[in-house]
Amino acid sequence: MASQHLQQGDAFQNRTLWRVGCGDRIKFWEDNWIGGEGTLLAKYPRLYLISCQQNQVIQQMGVHKDTGWVWDFIWRRPLFDSEIAMAVRFLKDVEGKPIQPHRRDD
Repeated sequence: MASQHLQQGDAFQNRTLWRVGCGDRIKFWEDNWIGGEGTLLAKYPRLYLISCQQNQVIQQMGVHKDTGWVWDFIWRRPLFDSEIAMAVRFLKDVEGKPIQPHRRDD
């Protein structure tokens, strides 16, 4: 019974889409916020494994500067050549998402 409840919770969470404001409530890898495509963890599991920033909220993944939001990804090791194309797709997925410091996450 508990297993079924957890599966239903996961299914609900996977269909829930967050609208990003300041990013203080949304987990970067584990929550669905990039536009209905599922989580970054599900889409890029290999990058998640080498990330030093697992279980972090969006706000902890970068900083606001005069020019706007700047991502600051930290990896456990340099990317392998075979991971470069995946990393480019990953960056394209996140680079256009606005992080707004004075708006709350919905």
